[in-house]
Amino acid sequence: MRKPVTMRYWLGGIAILAIFLNVGCALTTVREHPDFASAKRHVNTVAIIPPEVEIVRLVFDGDNQRLPQREREVFEQLMTQIPQLLKERGYEVRESQLETLHKDEDDIRYELEQLKTAYKQASKELYEKPAVPPEEAYKFKVSVGPVINQFAERAGVDALVVVYCSGFEKSGGLQAKEIVASALLAALTGSYVVSQNQGASVEAALIDGTSGDILWSNVTGGQLSVEAIMKNVIAELPDKGAATVTAAQPANNNQPEMESGLE
Repeated sequence: MRKPVTMRYWLGGIAILAIFLNVGCALTTVREHPDFASAKRHVNTVAIIPPEVEIVRLVFDGDNQRLPQREREVFEQLMTQIPQLLKERGYEVRESQLETLHKDEDDIRYELEQLKTAYKQASKELYEKPAVPPEEAYKFKVSVGPVINQFAERAGVDALVVVYCSGFEKSGGLQAKEIVASALLAALTGSYVVSQNQGASVEAALIDGTSGDILWSNVTGGQLSVEAIMKNVIAELPDKGAATVTAAQPANNNQPEMESGLE
């Protein structure tokens, strides 16, 4: 079986979590367009591009396996949770009209892939540095271009929300291997390394439906459930009635560990 591509989103989320644990609130993973404070007054309606979810099982021999059933479960959880979180921030959520594409709509599927590719490229620019000082969080002029237009028009909304979720869980064999390796290291050095057996990362962005400008984005990850991580991500989105603060604060990833959603 072919090994899946390295999960950039999850790895970035874990790196960000490590930064938070070391420097507390000194850095942020929030990104905002310089004009977001004024632009959001005109963003009342949003639609959600169906989330892209990748979850793998890491195994002893390195032949990692995608988990389609778990991915479907997480997808359904996100499609239920995200609209509610956005409504709590004051946005009206409408269907994207992409939830069920017919077989004769291959042209739309192709353009949707173009949009996803454009966002992934923009994300590389946004998160070249996983976390930045708060005063730099409001200087990101990044766009996905006009490819966004038809999707906003199709849904009849002002902006679109994209979400990427990556997760992993380790097989029993890999866990046993790491326990033995840690025990040997402890015997030699006196230091015992605790390896996480599962985790996830979520990245979300609010994109202007006309200009294609990424108005706001955030990414975080950890050992919490996907639902908890998603809540932490959207919690940083300023609500419709709130002014943008001068210093974005990262989500509290130091809260007590919750039950993982990657069982």
